[in-house]
Amino acid sequence: MATASLEPRIAAANAPSRRNLLGMIALAPVAALPMPALASRVSCSTWDHLMRTYLAAKAASDRYEATVYQPALARIERVAPFPDMTFRVPDRTGYSPVFRVRETNFEEWENHFNPLYRQPAIEIEAKWLANKAANESVGMDQIEERAEHLVGVVDEAESALLKEPAPNRRALLWKLEQLFGEDACGADGFSAGWSVTVIEPLMTDARHLLGDA
Repeated sequence: MATASLEPRIAAANAPSRRNLLGMIALAPVAALPMPALASRVSCSTWDHLMRTYLAAKAASDRYEATVYQPALARIERVAPFPDMTFRVPDRTGYSPVFRVRETNFEEWENHFNPLYRQPAIEIEAKWLANKAANESVGMDQIEERAEHLVGVVDEAESALLKEPAPNRRALLWKLEQLFGEDACGADGFSAGWSVTVIEPLMTDARHLLGDA
């Protein structure tokens, strides 16, 4: 079930990324692009169609994120934010071990004989229930389901482009940015590993478009 503890997954629609700009560049007319003679073997019409599909899906996903998902999440955070599910109880030595409350064991804490443990757990449970009610009041489950569907459509459109032969070098650059560019790197500074179904078309494009460079 969706809760306000879930982190946003998609960038705001009004913040164009390098990926979006490269997508627009990749749609530039083929006649205006310098490329090796061998590139004429690859049709641009299919690529352009797939790119338009991708950009439309990305715009729809970003718009839903900005106008529906994020406002709903912000409302939940204002009304009843997801609580810290831990508490501390200092012992006689002054050490304060951390105890974690889980939604599956509220009853265990409610029946604890020591109020030093029981009361913090009861307070956490009350906040958790308030957050649950806030999620239900805005229909967060349905909102998240829709957001995930739209992200899935974007992923499918992106995958189709990555597997489609690049008709020119700008299209190849778009692929490289999607796979290894700044936006593709995680917080650890590393990009994801990719399967042969993505890498092999990329290498074929590179051999095709850069072999005579």
